[in-house]
Amino acid sequence: MARTLSAFSNAPEQDLHLDERGDLAVVEDLEDIRQRVLEALRFGAGEWYLNRHAGVSYLTDVFVRPALVGVVSTILTDAIRAVDGVESVSGVQIELDTQARKMSYSATVHTAEGDVTVGVNE
Repeated sequence: MARTLSAFSNAPEQDLHLDERGDLAVVEDLEDIRQRVLEALRFGAGEWYLNRHAGVSYLTDVFVRPALVGVVSTILTDAIRAVDGVESVSGVQIELDTQARKMSYSATVHTAEGDVTVGVNE
């Protein structure tokens, strides 16, 4: 796998982080993969003008009535597996709050660098 560097993101605001010298802080390895997984999960289909099909199909397949938990799990897990460096995904949990119209998703991502748990709340 090619070595990549990503800018450090100060979640949840997604602001770039500067180190003590004022230089752009970068992350590598497991933190890099974790951030790219979260980017993949937050990237909705139709958001990028160069490829309207890229991204998670939230509006057409995830946020529908009735909620199909198996379909949602597959869609989000596939989005994670598509990230470079991800070997497998386990421990998928989906919680639906139909009253508040919210969904929470979490999973453990397995990589060569180690394991990390990621989650989104929408």
